[in-house]
Amino acid sequence: MRDPNFEVLGSRKAYLEKPVVVTDAERGVSSPTFERVATVRAVVQPLVASSSAGLLGRFPEGTDVAYVAGTEPVMEPGDVLAVVAEESESTEDDEATEGDPELARHEVLGVADEAGLGHHRKVVMRRMWV
Repeated sequence: MRDPNFEVLGSRKAYLEKPVVVTDAERGVSSPTFERVATVRAVVQPLVASSSAGLLGRFPEGTDVAYVAGTEPVMEPGDVLAVVAEESESTEDDEATEGDPELARHEVLGVADEAGLGHHRKVVMRRMWV
């Protein structure tokens, strides 16, 4: 369901990154790398605690929450949402460039269909400090 009003509110550009894990010849697993799979629009806010928020899984670890349109690609726990810190004309390209904008990387902890109708999803995230 497309909602122009929600699209206007989705004022932050973010990149959805999925983990890629590689095994070696001895079946040893390396640390995952993350592959950028989509560009999304999101409303990002600091997480405010509430009694019902624990339903989204690892809530106590959450630092931020994002709201994305139901038409955006599906996010799962373990994915990374790299949010553009400040947008400018140079951030219009979907692909990364050498002059990539500053990104605030967040690990996705839980995702909920907020209204239950596929309109938008609430994404609880933990800020990744690097």
